[in-house]
Amino acid sequence: YAAFPIYGTDRPVIISRLIGAKYVLCSLQKFFSHFRNSKYPIDCSPINAQEQMMSLLTGITKEKLIDVPNVMELPDIKLPVIENIKDYIVLIPTSTRTTKEFPIEITNDIISSLKNNKIVFLGSGKFAQDYSEKLAEYNFDNLVDLSGKTSLLDAAVIIKNSKAVIAADTGLMHMSCALNKPTLTLFFEKNSGAFMPKKELYNCKVISDDYSIENIIKSLNEIIGEKECINV
Repeated sequence: YAAFPIYGTDRPVIISRLIGAKYVLCSLQKFFSHFRNSKYPIDCSPINAQEQMMSLLTGITKEKLIDVPNVMELPDIKLPVIENIKDYIVLIPTSTRTTKEFPIEITNDIISSLKNNKIVFLGSGKFAQDYSEKLAEYNFDNLVDLSGKTSLLDAAVIIKNSKAVIAADTGLMHMSCALNKPTLTLFFEKNSGAFMPKKELYNCKVISDDYSIENIIKSLNEIIGEKECINV
């Protein structure tokens, strides 16, 4: 009846047409997305990416739409790699673009300031590998480097069992929000506000200007809560 090619990329739009979807609803971003069709005019006013995706439903219904959190449910899986690590904090400083990743100085400050906490580094791909090599030079005693050593499901389990997550603008950050973990995310690209998680839906906080270690630690404790306040 209806297909929703998320982000309006060309291939999903073409496939939606080929399989005979009556309505093809997507945001207008790439060439073939302009061939979308809907029953009603699509409300394109929302700014947040999650709201944008939800607003595509206005193309086939007049019902009131309610924005709710993304929720990720995990099977009961135990990972030997984290069995002996207690109350750890997950650090995800890299993304698919270097412009999104944490400057090494900020990561250094975070790990050093959280010296009384185990820090588990997650990431994948060349960016994470290069970053891992930089971190190795500092010989942090409290760092557990699992970059490039986990599947997506493994990463989800590690995040789920953590105390909190500090992450760049990346997929694992949104996964952390969907797992309902206290999530602190640092945005360095000034034009990516649409992809910031909504504090109204998730236990998260976004830092987009004051990247001082004082503000990072303060913000982390705010989302963790007074009873579980981290040790520095």
